[in-house]
Amino acid sequence: MHFLNPAVLVGLVTAALPLVIHLLNRSRAQPIPFSNLAFLRRLHHRRMRHLRLRQWLALLLRTLIILLIVSAFARPAYRDDESGLLGHVQPTAAVVLFDRSFSTMHRLPEGRVFDLLRLSAEQLAEFFGPRDRLFLVPFALKAEINEAVVEEANLPAALQQLTISEAATDIGNALLGAGELLTPIEGFNRELYLFTDLSAVDWNGQADLRRQLPDVRIFVVSPTADSRLNTYLRRFDIDSWMAVPGGKLEARFEIGSNSTILGEIVSIDLFVDDLRVGHRTLTQTTEGEIDGSIPFAPLRAGRLSGFIALEDDRLNLDNRRYLSFDVADSLRVRILGKRSDDSYYPRRGLAAAAIEDPALRVRSGLFADLDSDLLAACDVLLLCNLEYLDQETVTALHEFVARGGGLIVFPGPQADMNFFNRRLLPGLIPIAITGVTGDLLNKKGFQRLLSEGSHPLVDQLFPDLPADRPLFRVSYDLVPRGIVDPLIYFEEGQLAMVSAIKERGRAVLMSFPLSLEWNDFPLRGMFAPLLHRLVRSLGGVNVQKATYLVGQMVHRHLPDTSIESTVHAESPSGKRFLLEPRQRKGRLYWTIPDIPYSGIWRVYADGALVDEFAVNLDARESQLQAADRTTVKETLGPKRVHLLDIGQELKPVVMAQRHGRELWREFLGLAVLLLLLELWIARAPRSSPGNAPQESDPESISRRVSKV
Repeated sequence: MHFLNPAVLVGLVTAALPLVIHLLNRSRAQPIPFSNLAFLRRLHHRRMRHLRLRQWLALLLRTLIILLIVSAFARPAYRDDESGLLGHVQPTAAVVLFDRSFSTMHRLPEGRVFDLLRLSAEQLAEFFGPRDRLFLVPFALKAEINEAVVEEANLPAALQQLTISEAATDIGNALLGAGELLTPIEGFNRELYLFTDLSAVDWNGQADLRRQLPDVRIFVVSPTADSRLNTYLRRFDIDSWMAVPGGKLEARFEIGSNSTILGEIVSIDLFVDDLRVGHRTLTQTTEGEIDGSIPFAPLRAGRLSGFIALEDDRLNLDNRRYLSFDVADSLRVRILGKRSDDSYYPRRGLAAAAIEDPALRVRSGLFADLDSDLLAACDVLLLCNLEYLDQETVTALHEFVARGGGLIVFPGPQADMNFFNRRLLPGLIPIAITGVTGDLLNKKGFQRLLSEGSHPLVDQLFPDLPADRPLFRVSYDLVPRGIVDPLIYFEEGQLAMVSAIKERGRAVLMSFPLSLEWNDFPLRGMFAPLLHRLVRSLGGVNVQKATYLVGQMVHRHLPDTSIESTVHAESPSGKRFLLEPRQRKGRLYWTIPDIPYSGIWRVYADGALVDEFAVNLDARESQLQAADRTTVKETLGPKRVHLLDIGQELKPVVMAQRHGRELWREFLGLAVLLLLLELWIARAPRSSPGNAPQESDPESISRRVSKV
């Protein structure tokens, strides 16, 4: 047992007061001879001893009562790891982790989770003092570590200044950041308070946290594990490779739901350029998700932005999902070869695409037709099975790409590598053809480009089964000599398709010819759509990342913007951010390090609109199911973590863990019992009126003696 207020123990000296009073009131008897009192000598001495015993027992009880009352004010407490009587005189260092991710916007019957967590956190000001150190760390995707210590009196005001972020939760990053704050602090009791909605998705894959956190007491405050129903948009995309003004497109979407009520009606609307262009009503027939699409027709060419929206529910923020896409008006394509057969497969592939894509204007010819007039009349040029060109034509090709044209080159089976490496590729694509790999018995297959995911050009084009992918017996070896953009690799790791930027245009080089002796690529199902996407992207369709998630870094290339331009990004709310250019992959990019809001963002250069892109919420954060509390305890350490519900009084739990169980109530209760016992023992017996006291009563005899 120890005392939390040991200074009060000085008052224990007052326990001597009953003894002092007893000694001061004790009278000394003076013997007076008197013969008539001789009968008193016959009193039984044992009863006199009994009287003195009652007096000493009453004195002892009075002393104990004072001891118990003083000890109760000294706040006695008990804990298993008892170390002394003076208690824990060390101050406390604590980190308050406060979840402000957008899932805390969910409304419970009592109010928003965020507001309820804030009310619970304000209780902490009651049991921290001037000697303690208190860190307030709000967190969502990132922990906002602040080395400044918050005074306990200022904690409510600091909590009131917090707002809900639109980012998702990274609980592991937040806990590790709190651990880094507490680890170097010595001479303090260390505590960690986590105020969060305790969503299950946040605790997946956090098994290593238990070993990485320092030895601290952890208090987790969260809503009760109720059924947090939520319907949200998980995915929204448009296949814009066929987009033309007035042409039919499909807006595909996926709705996530943790509702188990089958037959529930879900209403969804599609908006493009702030106009409502479609509506759909669906019935939930399965648990978990709802898939659907809404047909619409874009009204104009250029960059379009839109969103898809659900009806409001208890968490409105995730009921919208945004998208930006490009619509081409006209795209002039020329396909050239040394012979007509060289361009046969691209002609067939693009002709099939033109049936569904009215923007395509495809014409074919021979290398002999290639001149400045032909280049001026096309947007994208395909050179099929190229072997050699004269210097004048090479110069014209370089100028064509620099002006903004798109170039696709398939080297021929007999390509002059010296011509490619010394005249065509330098200044166009920083790469070299170093030789030929493979033979008729060797087979290679495409694999996805893995960096931040598949390249937008080849996304969803690869067959599900490797056996359905094209087979390559022979290919050219491509070795980069500078910054290039790989599009596709072979399974062995060699480059199969690569592109590069030249001023306003872009060129693409294949590592193989269009020859069935070398490969069966032209016969495979991915050939025509890949070629169509290449033509679309080189002809003006923006293949930059179309959508981002809140919290990600954004890099945007602005083709017609110079480094001297003043560039601003405008958030959906109208707030503007000044952007600085950076060199990346051989071209200028304007960067937003941490994008904070969802919606359609716009980029202005010298006051003119030059770009738009969409930012969405992380749909995983919308899965509101509560984590299993046993899992949370195992993750953080069952002996040091304490789970509390929103609205529960924190002080008794925290103090019980910090100091042990306080016993002052028991001490006062025992003092009251002893006081009642003392009143019973010390009471004076009463005799009946008119009756003489009995000889056997020592107190009566004593009073009679004193009167005499």
